[in-house]
Amino acid sequence: GETEDYVTNYGLGGITVVPGLLSLGVTSPAEIVMDKPDKKAQIVAYLQNTAEIQAEDVKIKLELPEGLELKSQQRVKELGNMEAGATAQVMWEISPKNLRPQELSYKVKVTAENTDNNQVTRSLQIVGPPKLNLNIQAPQKIAEDNNRWVKDKFNLYGVITNVGSSTAYGVNTALALPPGLEIAKGEKIDKFLGQLRAGERIQIPWRVEPVGIIEGEFTYSIAANSDNTGSLSSRERSFLAKLTPKLQVEVDEEDLTVGDYMTAKIRLENIKDFFPL
Repeated sequence: GETEDYVTNYGLGGITVVPGLLSLGVTSPAEIVMDKPDKKAQIVAYLQNTAEIQAEDVKIKLELPEGLELKSQQRVKELGNMEAGATAQVMWEISPKNLRPQELSYKVKVTAENTDNNQVTRSLQIVGPPKLNLNIQAPQKIAEDNNRWVKDKFNLYGVITNVGSSTAYGVNTALALPPGLEIAKGEKIDKFLGQLRAGERIQIPWRVEPVGIIEGEFTYSIAANSDNTGSLSSRERSFLAKLTPKLQVEVDEEDLTVGDYMTAKIRLENIKDFFPL
């Protein structure tokens, strides 16, 4: 009935040993991180006949809970007769049935015809997959002052949060703009972010500017994806205030008579489709 736990440095979550005539040790990962949907793990059992006699018809069996499924061919493996002091190693490959975070326990049992049976119970943690959440932060309205926009350039922010349970790898984002808006010089439409750990949040800025004389509501979107999550996107709108077209003529000279030349300054503001002469 005695149980001993040994911690290793191989990422296997330690080994649980139950002494007996058939000494049994079992090791497996402490957790299975479901950062990929087809993640598998190994359960390894180490068996030694510590009795002074031959153990006859030795069998070793893996018992799994509902949340784990066997990927190997045999749940029960027959080892035959084991001489005194003989050892054996058995391995099973398993996989979680779903991505739900949970703690699961399994058993490994060993039996023989002429010695006491033995068993080991171990648990492992199922760590759920990554999941990305995306929001956009942007000004709802670009106002005008003295017939000019208060901001001739403005920032859009994509805010990505990993609300899942494990790391998202190869995170990418891309901005899609409507006609009338474009990214500022030096900016990039696509931005690569690398990895995003569980619970981590990052804000991605884009500098955007209007093109030409435009007004009204403009809809844009940001898309995000990673190597081990699905794709998602978010939309937002900004309203650009109307600018009034103006033409102003200024004449500096005074006391002009017919036939005199004069200099006039023509000031244009917010003229659409203007072509200089």
